[in-house]
Amino acid sequence: MNGTVDFNAENTTDNPSDTPHLNFSWDFGGGTAGIGKRISHTYISAGNFSVKLTAQDDEGAWNISMAMISVNIPPSPPPHRPNNPPTDKSAILRYIAIVGILAFSVALISIAMMRRKGPVRRA
Repeated sequence: MNGTVDFNAENTTDNPSDTPHLNFSWDFGGGTAGIGKRISHTYISAGNFSVKLTAQDDEGAWNISMAMISVNIPPSPPPHRPNNPPTDKSAILRYIAIVGILAFSVALISIAMMRRKGPVRRA
């Protein structure tokens, strides 16, 4: 499982004439980077990361903002294994009871069928 974080520099401003011409570069920590005003980054491991945003206008003026973020990634659930027998005691007992009831039912049906046939007659 991964931790995806959305980053947004929409509120970054410059001189009114330069604002539409700002370029944004991101350093997400851990050796990864991206470009854009709004961007998502997926962290593949949990941890604390220093994120750096650099905004630069067309005239070469720039500014850097930094923030620390903490990424928590929940553990993956164990894989589902439908062909494995049950492991908890109550499920095992239910399984044994069902198998026992089925075996007993088959035995009763066999006895009933033998009684219907009656005694064997020989000619």
